[in-house]
Amino acid sequence: MPKKIKIESEIESFFVRAVGVMLDGKNRVLLCRLEDDDLWVLPGGQVYLHETLQEGVKRELFEETNFEIKVQRLLWILENFFIFNGKKFHSIEFYFLVTPAKATGVWEQDEFLGQEEQHSTDRSWVLDFKWFDISKLKEVNFKPTTFIELLKDLPKHPMHVVWDDYGRHNHR
Repeated sequence: MPKKIKIESEIESFFVRAVGVMLDGKNRVLLCRLEDDDLWVLPGGQVYLHETLQEGVKRELFEETNFEIKVQRLLWILENFFIFNGKKFHSIEFYFLVTPAKATGVWEQDEFLGQEEQHSTDRSWVLDFKWFDISKLKEVNFKPTTFIELLKDLPKHPMHVVWDDYGRHNHR
């Protein structure tokens, strides 16, 4: 079994994440959440040791959605500092503009289900995927919130972003 790039203790965690930014041409972006949660995020996941970032985003989206994607280009590199369930997280995240590899598929639906396998615990979670109008993301519980503005105008070149929910300064 491949190893994820991750350092973890009871109170903190560090990992590397590859993320897919999929747009539908109607000013909408594809987000996902755990089925029983109200927090929406851009789809992706942790990268394995010796796996390229592009391989990681392709694998993660295939595992979660069961469809293949094409990676277009790198948009953002995010240093993300956040607290979840009382635990401090620090992640380095790479956000890629992606498109479906085939012309038609499940992504054409306004909402569809996927799953996230937890290999370490042999369980899986149901994921809810849904298209959201980018201009209305402020109305959604969406993290990290810096992308509410960034998604409105994609950068022409990769951009470095720091998001710090620890209470320190955020900047792009």
